[in-house]
Amino acid sequence: MTTTRELATVPWSRARIIDELLYMFKTKDPDTDPETGHKRSKYEKQGEFILHRINIYRPAPSLVLYSSDLEQGSQLERELSGLDDAGLDDVMTESIYRLLDELNTSEFKIDVLRRNIRWKIK
Repeated sequence: MTTTRELATVPWSRARIIDELLYMFKTKDPDTDPETGHKRSKYEKQGEFILHRINIYRPAPSLVLYSSDLEQGSQLERELSGLDDAGLDDVMTESIYRLLDELNTSEFKIDVLRRNIRWKIK
């Protein structure tokens, strides 16, 4: 029988890390938008800002992942810290791309913008 402790030590797949990041982006510190009345997380607000400027600004604006938003000692934090630079860039870029894709209500083609996605951790 597998215990909860043993499950916590199983390394996550790339897809799981991306899904967990996307979930955090969509649920962290939700606030009601006064214009629309919709709840938006601070990362969704950043994503909306980036989505409308990524093709115009040079360099493109960066999505900022606040290290304080990663729970100290959480599985997500451990998985991210265990990635090499290329792996971290891959999962961050893919999760940001998925966030932008979900926020894209105008059917704006963002596939070509994937290479312009920038991010940083503060």
